[in-house]
Amino acid sequence: MPSEINLSNVRSYEITNILTLYMQKLQQVLLVDDDAISNSTNGRLIINAGLTSEVKVTLNGGHAICYLNQKFSDIPVGASKLLILLDLEMPIMNGFEFLEFYNKCNFLNKENICIAVMTDSYNDNDIARAKKMGAFDWIPKPLTIENLRGLVGELNLEPVLVEASSIQAQSPVSSKSRRRRQRNI
Repeated sequence: MPSEINLSNVRSYEITNILTLYMQKLQQVLLVDDDAISNSTNGRLIINAGLTSEVKVTLNGGHAICYLNQKFSDIPVGASKLLILLDLEMPIMNGFEFLEFYNKCNFLNKENICIAVMTDSYNDNDIARAKKMGAFDWIPKPLTIENLRGLVGELNLEPVLVEASSIQAQSPVSSKSRRRRQRNI
């Protein structure tokens, strides 16, 4: 794996996108929250923060367990991390019930799955209970880019290296202008 990204053929407006890709550390973020509006807002916030390009949403702990069983039951050793942002207050299966059930599951490589609870309640007992059940930390609602980056910083993940040659440059010129230029060549 190369130790640096070659930016010699990259226009300045593309550098931000490349650096965001370079800093991606998570394969995916799984939002487990019954509030659809918050999920939409938080999903965009996570992507805009550059933490991952893939956000999956489930509306309760039961759906999250089903998703994990289908998609992450055999995460290979050395794979990127999955971050689960887990709301504590949900119908059907709340965050504590999810953590209890999750701890009984036999995923091949659980060290690649990190769980943080999201809460708008600052109840120290709930936070301590969630940590005792396997959550590595908590994050207050509503989510902010600063809080998300701080949370991911605590995971001590290695950045994903993206080679500049693997990134398709996007020109700000419209396709109509591009066709005109191609005809004139």
